[in-house]
Amino acid sequence: MDNLKPLDALNLNGDVAENWRRWKQRWSLFVIASGAHEKDENIQCATILHMIGEDALNIYDTFTFTENEVNKIQILIYKFDEHFSPQKNITYQRYLINTCSQNGRPFDEFLIDLKNKSRTCEFANLQNSLVRDRTVCGIDDKNIRERLLRDNNLTLDRAIATVKASETSKSQVHELDGKEIDAIKRYNSQYKQKSYQNQASMRKPQIPKKSYPNNNFTSSATSNNISRQ
Repeated sequence: MDNLKPLDALNLNGDVAENWRRWKQRWSLFVIASGAHEKDENIQCATILHMIGEDALNIYDTFTFTENEVNKIQILIYKFDEHFSPQKNITYQRYLINTCSQNGRPFDEFLIDLKNKSRTCEFANLQNSLVRDRTVCGIDDKNIRERLLRDNNLTLDRAIATVKASETSKSQVHELDGKEIDAIKRYNSQYKQKSYQNQASMRKPQIPKKSYPNNNFTSSATSNNISRQ
């Protein structure tokens, strides 16, 4: 796939550890899609250093390699892992998930955002339960939140199923309401059109009947003329 778009440079602002994790994930996809994983390791190393950007290249210049480590792609990636991992701020990562809310987004988008944020929080076995809690607290619909809070055995899967079922029901009701409104509009339009036609026919001007001379009057006039003669 020669036309495959190269990766954007690694962003070293904000949460650098998370930025590196996502960039490395995209790199893994890129090398497979482009076929670069089948090339020699020195070419793979050159490709990743070409794409990673000037700022990250400056970091690369600080690395030291043994003779056996030169042009080894996994060693190169490990060096970047080692550099960025100590900069992970767990408190900040947990702050991000604890302040994450739906804010008008589709529920699936909100849920994916929560799960992605939870991966860097080191919640271990508590990950699903904490995502569940944030789902309950962060959804927009207060009525659904109340339903979830009444469930004493609520799990993440049950919370997801409840929210999605509610969204589906709302969508169906909205669709039915829309069809009813359209039907009412069509009826009103037809009624107005028919009413207008009726009014127009009532306002149609009447053609006056043509008047003719009175025959009696003509006969009388003729008789008078005869008598005078």
